[in-house]
Amino acid sequence: MSRINLPKPDKFYLLFVFVMIVVSSFVIYVFKVIFESITTSADIGTQFTEVELKIDREKLDRAVKIATDKKVVELEIK
Repeated sequence: MSRINLPKPDKFYLLFVFVMIVVSSFVIYVFKVIFESITTSADIGTQFTEVELKIDREKLDRAVKIATDKKVVELEIK
């Protein structure tokens, strides 16, 4: 039987694996929170009807008209 003495792993690799596990769990948690917020916002949007929102169409149309007719200031680069 041959006995091969394998070198002990360096502490850097152990720390690297630990940090990668922590970072990957954080990334998974962040994506989970983002997708939950998207589904929650979609559910909230479907709860309200147009009658419940009470949008004043005249004010909305006036605001859209002001935003579209706004004069754009062009920058001159010299």
